[in-house]
Amino acid sequence: MNAWRTLAVMLLCFGWFTLPANEEGAYRTLYGVNFFDGKTWDSTIVPPSAATIYLLADREHALVVRETWLYYWPLTGEYRADWAVRNLPLAGTLVVTGGGGTQRIARDVYVIQHDRHGPRERSSIHWGAAAITAYETFTKRRDDYVLEMQRFHRAQREHEAQVYALLRDPKRSSAAYPEPPIEPSPFQLVSTEPHYGYRIDLPAGRYRIVLETPDGRQVKETRKRLEVFEPLEDGAPGVLVFEEQRWTVPAALPGAHRYLYSVPGASLYFQPYTFARFDHHAYEMMKNPQATFTRDKLFAWIPIAVDDSIDKIAIGADIATLSGYRVDQIAGSRVGYRIDPVSRTDAAASFVAARFDVNESHARSTFRIGDSGMLAVLETGGSSAIELILILLCAIPLGLRAGIGIRRIHTNAKRTTR
Repeated sequence: MNAWRTLAVMLLCFGWFTLPANEEGAYRTLYGVNFFDGKTWDSTIVPPSAATIYLLADREHALVVRETWLYYWPLTGEYRADWAVRNLPLAGTLVVTGGGGTQRIARDVYVIQHDRHGPRERSSIHWGAAAITAYETFTKRRDDYVLEMQRFHRAQREHEAQVYALLRDPKRSSAAYPEPPIEPSPFQLVSTEPHYGYRIDLPAGRYRIVLETPDGRQVKETRKRLEVFEPLEDGAPGVLVFEEQRWTVPAALPGAHRYLYSVPGASLYFQPYTFARFDHHAYEMMKNPQATFTRDKLFAWIPIAVDDSIDKIAIGADIATLSGYRVDQIAGSRVGYRIDPVSRTDAAASFVAARFDVNESHARSTFRIGDSGMLAVLETGGSSAIELILILLCAIPLGLRAGIGIRRIHTNAKRTTR
């Protein structure tokens, strides 16, 4: 009976998770938002269930209005758009009311581009004729890079053929080997295709927006509140801290009263950054208008841009000089990466930072990181007592289980003797 119950539960779960997510969907009108988060452009959707759009003040953003297949995804409690079923842009005029007046914004073409050449990524948005020019420049540079790579591969094959010929001919074994071809620098420019949207660049304040069709009709599902907010504090100095063992998850030290904890044996990289302090609720709702767990009256420090004006960082009594570092993936059985120093101006540099190696003598010490917080080094010794306590805690349920088992065996033995 238990086996049949388990099978029934498994079938129900399988049917739930394999049910097409858009089974309960419908054609709806929603906003797609390409917003600037203080550092780069990101995107999200605003379904009819979300009443408010949050955007940064005095920054360019792009709103698009589309009809799509909208469905509810219960695993995350959010609505999602199935653009493959329908992706129909709606034309019209975006009417923005607030700030002492009304603006009527016409639809225009735009592209967003990210230039990852070098340690500092640069993002930009272009509108109108400038957008078309930027996209044409992108496609030309991309095509030129493809041709360069084709020439490189041909030269590489020719070089390999020459080397093999020298190796096979004993009379020419002493000849100088030809220099291998140089691979072109990676193509680091990324661009969206041209899209039509509504350009939003407003001062801080509260607004209302709605899409008005060419025949003067207002689209009901496009009526939204627009909260345009500004940083609570801008341009604060700080650092991002990369640990060599997990460099993809940096820690942020945005102020002089923050603490970073480490242990002996760690290698840390400190990269100067400027930070901005935002209202946490507004910032998170900008990134996800369907968020339900954001809290009011809190703030969030966001790293905005690399501070290129700093060449050295004081770490305690030491002065560390910033250098470029390149992260290379390691192929083969040892999957991982290594971090190698390069020139600070090298385009191949993954980031620019000051390195600090934490050794045993730093245990139980505290170091000030310039004006950006404190580094506290913990002592790793004496962990045996903690490990013993953890072992004892884990042994308690096992001991209880063993005791219950022994008691049952003893009880059954008594019943048998009777």
